[in-house]
Amino acid sequence: MPVTTRATNKVSNAARTQKAKKLQKSQDDTINKIAELENELLTTAENQARSAQKPRGPSVPKKP
Repeated sequence: MPVTTRATNKVSNAARTQKAKKLQKSQDDTINKIAELENELLTTAENQARSAQKPRGPSVPKKP
C-alpha cells in the first residue's frame, strides 16, 4: 500500500478543488448561455405575438 503524506494529500485535495471549481464554472457558463437563449426566444415569440394581434382597423375619416 502506498504511503501518503500530508503534503501529497494537500496536493491531491488542491487538484480536486481546482477540478471542482473548473467544473462549477463550466456549469455556470452553460446555464448562463441557456438563459440567454431562452430570453432571446421568449422575446422573439413575444414580439411575433404582438405583431400578429394587431390587425389594422378600418381607417376613420377625419371630421372637416
